[in-house]
Amino acid sequence: MSGLGLLLPFSPSAARSREDTVEALKDPAPAGVAEAVRAVLAPSGYRVLAAGKPSLDFWFRGALRTAESKPQKGVRYGMLPVGALVGVVRVHEGIVDFRAQKVAAGLYTMRYAVQPDDGDHQEMTEARDFLLLSRTADDLRPDPMEPKPLIQQSARLNGRKHPGVLFLAAGEEGPLPRIRTRGEPAQEVFEAEIPDSGGKPLRLAIVVVGKYKE
Repeated sequence: MSGLGLLLPFSPSAARSREDTVEALKDPAPAGVAEAVRAVLAPSGYRVLAAGKPSLDFWFRGALRTAESKPQKGVRYGMLPVGALVGVVRVHEGIVDFRAQKVAAGLYTMRYAVQPDDGDHQEMTEARDFLLLSRTADDLRPDPMEPKPLIQQSARLNGRKHPGVLFLAAGEEGPLPRIRTRGEPAQEVFEAEIPDSGGKPLRLAIVVVGKYKE
C-alpha cells in the first residue's frame, strides 16, 4: 500500500541526545474530540515528555476491540481489527514523516492498519502494523473504518496520498508504562497496557521517535 510511511516525530538523531519519560495524565481527552469518540475513551491517559517538556499525550479506548487473530506474515497485532479506533493523540509540536510531510500540532485519532504484503516499501520495517492518524475534526465516530477511506481520511493531514502513521513495534517484558530505546539508529518506544474487550491487558509499543530504516 503506497499510502503507508513511517512517522518521524523528531529527527532520528534526537533519540540519543535527550531523555524521554512518560507520566500518567489524569485529564480526559479535550473537547476537540468528537463526543461519540470521547465516550469510548478511558477517562485518563499518558503524557510523553521530551527533556521535561510535553511532547505527545495519548488517550486509549477504555477497552480495545479485539477479534480472533489469524497468523499473518509480519503482523504482530492481528487481534486488532483493521480500521479499529485505538485512541487519540495530542501532538504538542509539529512532526514530520519520512516523506517530509508535516503533521501540525493538534489532536488526532489513531486507527489500526496493516501494510499489505505486496512488495511496496518492502523491508522498510520489520513488521506491518501501524496506527494511522486523522484529524479529530474528520473522524467523528468510533466505528471501524474500511482501509481505503481510512487512508484517504488520514492523507488529508498533508493534502497528498500518503497518510501520517505511527509504527507499532514489538513489546518487551518490563514495568509499564515506560519509554525505551531500541535499534540503530535509535528509536524511542512508548509502551503501555490497555485492556481488550475481554478484560485482558494488551501491550502496545508505539515508536514515538525515529524510523526503522533509511
